[in-house]
Amino acid sequence: METTGLPPEVRVLQMISSYWASQALATAVRLGVFDALPASVSELALKLDLKEPMLRRLMRACAAVGVLTHHSRDHYELNELGQVLCSRTPHSLGPMAVMLSDPSHWSCWGHLHHCIRTGESGVRPGLGTERIFDYLQEHPDQGQNFNRAMAAMTELWAEQLGASYDFSPFRTIVDVGGSHGVMLAAALKAGHPEARGILFDLEHVVAEADEDLRRHGIFERTEKVGGSFFDFAPAGDCYLIKHVMHGWPDEQCIQVLSHIRRAMRPRARVLVLEMLLDEEPGMGDLLDLNMMVLNGGAERTAEHIGQLYAAAGLRLQRTIPSVGFYFILEGVAAA
Repeated sequence: METTGLPPEVRVLQMISSYWASQALATAVRLGVFDALPASVSELALKLDLKEPMLRRLMRACAAVGVLTHHSRDHYELNELGQVLCSRTPHSLGPMAVMLSDPSHWSCWGHLHHCIRTGESGVRPGLGTERIFDYLQEHPDQGQNFNRAMAAMTELWAEQLGASYDFSPFRTIVDVGGSHGVMLAAALKAGHPEARGILFDLEHVVAEADEDLRRHGIFERTEKVGGSFFDFAPAGDCYLIKHVMHGWPDEQCIQVLSHIRRAMRPRARVLVLEMLLDEEPGMGDLLDLNMMVLNGGAERTAEHIGQLYAAAGLRLQRTIPSVGFYFILEGVAAA
């Protein structure tokens, strides 16, 4: 939708109704619309067992937000943006669209006002559990959507990891909260050929990681360790902590870092990989709200993360720009 030159009231109306667009895109992904193109609307309705008049309205809405090109009443074509939502596209954002429209996220965001008033997350009023990860474990379909979305986003970043950081000095690389090992694979491939990996996540997560570890060619080089990073950390020379810190309040982050500080070998490095807040408001501030709603977490400045390091007996040594909005914050043992 074009916004340049529109009256302020129209622009604000588009902002406050933007969830219509996100739900339309997620629904089209869930129904397989983007993957089934090219085809006419009538052909798609038959192929996907959908009601043609309703499908046509959905596709018009998708065209209105710019992911489909409208050629005629019965013909729409994927454009550059629409391709990003196809499952056949490398680093597809289709899984992210689905996850963000699941109750695990949607219901919590409905209680943003509760978060602002109380300082609590939206998980208990929205989902009836203490933590979103408890809910995802109890609803494995949504848990799988979450894992697929995180893997897709991680793969997008993982391609740049080896170019952003030198992993060659390390012989044991630990991926903390590493899900199915996408980042670990990138680090091992960029590092020493004899380096070994440790995939550290909850028991039920690492239990399902073998297929991805084989797909990335690191199954034989990786040890799976199941457990909570709030309880312990495996010994290692390098720790990858991607999108973990932003999910938790400061106290829990210090707890995780403290376990790593006790387990890390001499001259080990701790790499926190996160988006950083800047002096000027930006995309990170919307993600900051998301983390507040979902688990009481937060996006942080580099200075803030340095303070968390210090509280755990570490020192922030340098901040390295990576792909897009993301940074690698390298920590070492404090003197």
